[in-house]
Parts: sequence; C-alpha cells; structure tokens
Amino acid sequence: MKDNVVVITGASKGIGAELARQLAAKGSKLALAARSEKELEDVAEECRKLGASVVAIRADVAIERDCQA
Repeated sequence: MKDNVVVITGASKGIGAELARQLAAKGSKLALAARSEKELEDVAEECRKLGASVVAIRADVAIERDCQA
C-alpha cells in the first residue's frame, strides 16, 4: 500500500478511522472525508504522526454540493 492514495469516507470514527490509522502505518497517502470536522482532524493528526501524508475534507458524501466542493 506504500505510496498509494486511499480515499476513506466516514473517516472520523469507527471502521473508517481505524482503517485510516492502519493504512497510515503502512505508508499510504490518505484523503479522509467525514461530517464531523473536529473528530476528522483528530484522526488526520494521528495518521500524520504515523508518517502519512493526509488531506482531511469535511464533507457529507450523501450531499451532492459537498462532493462538488
């Protein structure tokens, strides 16, 4: 998974957050999306501390305008 870019939605908690942490530890570059900005930033920071390059995007993927933005 090293150097692959992985997009994870629902990344602020649960399975999404854990998947982000595990992939960060394996060297993946991450694009994380979630509705909760504070929790999303917390997970993004954890992943950065594991050495991953991370872009965190506050978005609800069920809302078309959030996806377009």
